[in-house]
Amino acid sequence: METELEEEMRRVEEIKNLDLQDSLLQEIESAVWCFDAELCLLRHEKLSLDIQMKLADLRHVTLFQELLLLKEFEKRENTLQGRLNARMKEEDELTEKLEECKKQLELKRREIVKLQERERTIAATFQASLGDNNKFAEFLTRVFKKKIKRVKKKEKTGEDEEDEASSEDSDEEDWDDDEDDEGSEAGALDDSVCPPNCDPELFENTVQLRERRLDLEELLAEEKKTADSLKKECDALAKKTKIVQTTLHAAEGDLELFNREKQQKLNELDVVVPLRLHQIEFLVNGTIPRRLGSALVLNTSPLVRLQNRIRELQQEKSQQRELYRHARQRHVTLQHEHKDMQAKIKELESRCEHLMLRKFGKLVDLEGLQTLSGNRVLEEMRQESRIRELTYAQEVKAWEANVCKARETLTQVTRQNTERLRCLNSLLCEQKELEDKLNSRQKKMGAQFQSGRRADAESKRGLQELVESQAQEGAMLRQEIAMLSRKGGHILPPPQTPLQPSPPTHTHTHARTHHTTRQIHIRTQLSGNQ
Repeated sequence: METELEEEMRRVEEIKNLDLQDSLLQEIESAVWCFDAELCLLRHEKLSLDIQMKLADLRHVTLFQELLLLKEFEKRENTLQGRLNARMKEEDELTEKLEECKKQLELKRREIVKLQERERTIAATFQASLGDNNKFAEFLTRVFKKKIKRVKKKEKTGEDEEDEASSEDSDEEDWDDDEDDEGSEAGALDDSVCPPNCDPELFENTVQLRERRLDLEELLAEEKKTADSLKKECDALAKKTKIVQTTLHAAEGDLELFNREKQQKLNELDVVVPLRLHQIEFLVNGTIPRRLGSALVLNTSPLVRLQNRIRELQQEKSQQRELYRHARQRHVTLQHEHKDMQAKIKELESRCEHLMLRKFGKLVDLEGLQTLSGNRVLEEMRQESRIRELTYAQEVKAWEANVCKARETLTQVTRQNTERLRCLNSLLCEQKELEDKLNSRQKKMGAQFQSGRRADAESKRGLQELVESQAQEGAMLRQEIAMLSRKGGHILPPPQTPLQPSPPTHTHTHARTHHTTRQIHIRTQLSGNQ
């Protein structure tokens, strides 16, 4: 038998065990719940990973199929791309060569223009040097235009030298023919010798101008040959460029067709697209069909645009209906107006016929009358146009005559200017010669002038003294004349002036003697009058 204490202890122990059992059961339930929750999460995660793996496998299969197709088309693509690159490179090279050739051709053309301008300048200089009414103008013109044999430097050897010699011989034969023709026209005058009564300087100037002209003609011929060869080269390069561009366009077309074919093959591959149920709006009788082969897959943004477009089309439809209603009303109105106008036209036609019968006695074609009136106006306008053309033609002729006169005046002025320049040049040359002669003479006479300076100073001093003495004598003579002119004046003997030393020069002695003789003659006349 258990005691009360033992029974009480057993109850306490039982309560503890029950409490421990409840706590353990709760822990087990919570652990099971957590395990179930984690298991559910893992199941969802496993499902998402399975989906991703399946999609990755499908994507891998799709990419592998695309890779097989690309490898299949790779050789053809490389061939077409290489052909295209070669054509593009060739086109760039030809374009660069063509641009360079065009630049060289443009430079040659500019040089040719400069040479032609120089040639025209030489011709104008020659014409100006002839002057007006030159009797040797024809002869000098023939000398200026004559072709002569010129020695060319031979730089080539062998066959090139023979070719050049043959070409030179042919050129010389042509020139000889020209010379024979010119000689037959020249008559007795020799082109290589200056004829009598002709200015040698003008003849020499003509020969020099001819040499310059021939040099320019040779340079011009060489430049023209070079320009012709460059032009031919440019034409050949342009043709090649066109051919290369044609082949380039063909290669681009082939590559584009190939890319289209490749894209078409890639588009034909089957691609798996995962869809959620809320993304499927393809319903038949309110249910989703088993097969979605006839469905269309598109993004949300195009769908929104299409829905907006539906609303826009509905608005446009209502607007078009309103326009159609207004057009119908306008059409009905125009039909009524048309009927009224037809009735009015018939009334006017009947009235017009009645007036024709009253005025002309028969029906007249109004269109013919209008045509005749129109032709009359047209003829008047044509006549006015002819008159204006004649007036303009006369004005043009008058202006052309003025231009010709101005050109002749310009030519004359140019010739006069050239003559004056030549005269100025000759005068300057003479002035220089005279200055040289004067300088040489001054150098020679310098010593003589230095030795005669002292004698000149002494003669100058003697002349000054002579002038003073003559002034004194003149004053005394005036006093005597005044005294003798009075009544009862007495004649005084002339004062004795001291004799001046005679100058060493003959001119001074002659002047003194002449003055003394004149003084004695005046005194004699005064004595006779007294």
